[in-house]
Amino acid sequence: MRKYGIWLVLFVCVAFLVGYSVTTVLGKEEAKVDREEVFTTIQKGYETQFSIRGKHLPMNK
Repeated sequence: MRKYGIWLVLFVCVAFLVGYSVTTVLGKEEAKVDREEVFTTIQKGYETQFSIRGKHLPMNK
């Protein structure tokens, strides 16, 4: 009986992992990235770094 219990637990674990991975793959959606928001965030970061150093961010780059 003990041998069958171990196999049963192993089967349940494998079934759970397979089911979880399938639902994860099927449930994934393409994340839309707002490029303007990303650019604005990066620009604010650069402006903050330059202001800490006491320099100005060149706008033509």
